[in-house]
Amino acid sequence: MQHIENWRIQELGLILEELVSILKQGENPEWAGVFDHFDSELRQILSAKTIDPRALQRLIRNIKACYSSGSGFLALVLRANQSRGQVRIDLRFARTKADLWRSLEDLESRLIQYVH
Repeated sequence: MQHIENWRIQELGLILEELVSILKQGENPEWAGVFDHFDSELRQILSAKTIDPRALQRLIRNIKACYSSGSGFLALVLRANQSRGQVRIDLRFARTKADLWRSLEDLESRLIQYVH
C-alpha cells in the first residue's frame, strides 16, 4: 500500500460535503442523508491517529456502490426553483459526481499493495 496523504482524504470529505449540499438544494434529502453518512464515516477515519486502510477501503467500496446500475443514483434528477437554477444545479451535480468518482479511484489505487 502506498502512503495516502491526509489531504487526499480531506479532499474526499469536501467533495462529499458539496454533494450533500447539492442534493439538499435539489430537494433530495434521502440521498443527501446517504452521503452525509459517508462523510461522517470519513471523519471518523480521519480522527484516528493512523488511517485504517481497511476502513477506508470499505467506505470507498460502499460509496462506489452508489454508482452501480441498480442504485438509481446515476439516474437521479434534481429539482430547482427556477429554470436557470436548474441548469446550474445540474452542472454542479454532474461535476461533483465526476469529481467524487475520480477521488475514489485515486484513493483506491493507493490502497493496492504491490508485491515485488
